Amino acid sequence: MRRFSKLKFADYVRKTREARGLSLRQLAKKADMTLARCFAIENGEARLNLPQLISLADAFGFKSGSEFLKRYEALDASVEPRKRKAAVAAA
Repeated sequence: MRRFSKLKFADYVRKTREARGLSLRQLAKKADMTLARCFAIENGEARLNLPQLISLADAFGFKSGSEFLKRYEALDASVEPRKRKAAVAAA
């Protein structure tokens, strides 16, 4: 299983949330997580377990946790670090 950089993934989560026009509080409610947990995820301070990953994917409107991760992997592999933020926002 591939290990993802927590900080890069945290940035992906934050930019995906922002691109969908959700506040952190709205994301927490949609994902059925505490506000503190969502904050920690977005700041690279927390690890996600599978149910949390699926909850985030669902809150963002992805069909599955797998689709959510595949989008991240594609961005992570194909975008130069300084351009990653713009690409995630456009996703």
